[in-house]
Amino acid sequence: FYILKALCADKEYDKYEIGVVYQKDRKQEIEALLKGYGLKKKNVKLLKVNSKSYTNFLATAKYLFNDTSFPVYFVKRAEQIYLNTWHGTPLKTLGRSTAEDFYDIANLQKNFLVSDYLLYPSEYMKQHMLEDYMLTPLFDRKILMSGYPRNEIFFDEERRLQVRKECNVEEKQCIAYMPTWRGNVRNVNMSQENEIVAYLKEIDGRLEEDQIFYVNLHPYLAAQIDYDAFRNIKAFPKKYETYDFLNACDVLITDYSSVFFDYAVTERKIILFAYDEEEYFKQRGVYLKLSDLPFEKVSTVNELIHAIRDTEKVDLDEYLKIYSPYEEGTISKKICELVIKGKDTGLRTEVIEKDDRKNVMIHLNSFRENVSAEKFKRMAEQSDLTEKHYYYTYDSKNLMGREVLMKKLPHELYFYGKFSPFSMVSLNQHSVLQKIEEKKRAYSFNRKMLSQIFRNEKARAFADAKFDANIVIGKENAREIGYVSECEGMKILYLISKDDINRHVPEWVYEKYDRIFAETEEIRQEMNRLYPNLDIQVKNITSLQDLFE
Repeated sequence: FYILKALCADKEYDKYEIGVVYQKDRKQEIEALLKGYGLKKKNVKLLKVNSKSYTNFLATAKYLFNDTSFPVYFVKRAEQIYLNTWHGTPLKTLGRSTAEDFYDIANLQKNFLVSDYLLYPSEYMKQHMLEDYMLTPLFDRKILMSGYPRNEIFFDEERRLQVRKECNVEEKQCIAYMPTWRGNVRNVNMSQENEIVAYLKEIDGRLEEDQIFYVNLHPYLAAQIDYDAFRNIKAFPKKYETYDFLNACDVLITDYSSVFFDYAVTERKIILFAYDEEEYFKQRGVYLKLSDLPFEKVSTVNELIHAIRDTEKVDLDEYLKIYSPYEEGTISKKICELVIKGKDTGLRTEVIEKDDRKNVMIHLNSFRENVSAEKFKRMAEQSDLTEKHYYYTYDSKNLMGREVLMKKLPHELYFYGKFSPFSMVSLNQHSVLQKIEEKKRAYSFNRKMLSQIFRNEKARAFADAKFDANIVIGKENAREIGYVSECEGMKILYLISKDDINRHVPEWVYEKYDRIFAETEEIRQEMNRLYPNLDIQVKNITSLQDLFE
């Protein structure tokens, strides 16, 4: 929103067509917001996510701005410039450090790796994002150490007073309540509704006449609450962008949301209403304990009301130096000038220093074969995992329910999953992929098409991530063997049992592998009976290093 505001405020950008993406049924809401802020200009076009107009725009836009990720089918063109800001400084763990869905981060990893700029507002955030999304060995573009565009509103005192006047709350104490959503995208849990309503009723009865308690809830929850039943409690006004109205408030009440990192730059009161802290963190990890933060933490309404009335000011100087050192009031303008105009705006950019270790990708068939999974686990445990950067890959969907196997692997291993493999193929290409799983001849008949399919899939799933070697361990389907055969760098195949031999793959595909290992003489003989021209070594591999010796 604040990037859009900066673009619309500068006439130099009038010559650009600007696409603003909306989800499902939110078109009217977004249109009203843009109109209210004077942003509904001729060159601003609304795009419904996943529509034809959206995909065309996404494929041809020169500049891309996102705070999460583009869809799984997105393939960034070399000419495009992409800034990813993420959507908040994390309190709760992300990426591989999350407790439950740690394995389901493939599309995020891809989006980060194709970004020309990754925006981080602090060293704290940079460290956790790079480590927990395992980006350091692969990311070779720029880190932008910058304040968040949305936080620039907190430096606009004139706008704060204007919004308060428009809402007729100039003489009121405005309190913002922004709790974390307790459900998740794939599991909408409405049990929070009754709990929130009960707390709001109790709070409403304790507020003074000159206090207004504004609530901003997740849309799933907000739709269930009747605000007319309260005396001094209201929903955030829809006519305002969320942070624009938050800037008009005197107090922020939240719990585990990253909003407190943002609002802290105002140096106004922040209260952590953590009434369910123990339960909430049973299944969630954190980078910081609430007790480490300089904000008052309460667990009951009585404590909350007392904290609201407490006028003692907290010194946030040291806190802001750590978590918000780059925030300022003109960030969006500077970001646009840097990314679009190529100007030196004084914003700090840096690149990740690389070591000389090679990157290796290991293909594991999503742990569907227990023999392969256990073999890989033993190999990893016997390996020097500091010698190279070892990644392993899998189909995230196929891994669901079996992710416990990943937890048993050494933490020094990196992973980079695939989400919806081959999801961008045409119906004809899909048919060919099915045929090569059944008939060896189908592979040779469609050789040129398959080569293109595999190149497209690499761009979709792994972008231009560079691996010096690709290793297939155990049983794989024909398309995966073919895909790896088209990868750059050394290609290694390790057959653990006779069942690992895929008889539907033609010999010329196997010939693209630099090394083929068989664990036993029996496997080698069977492989050579089927493919007499292949050079196969019998070797009982005990570590990953053995594959390169």
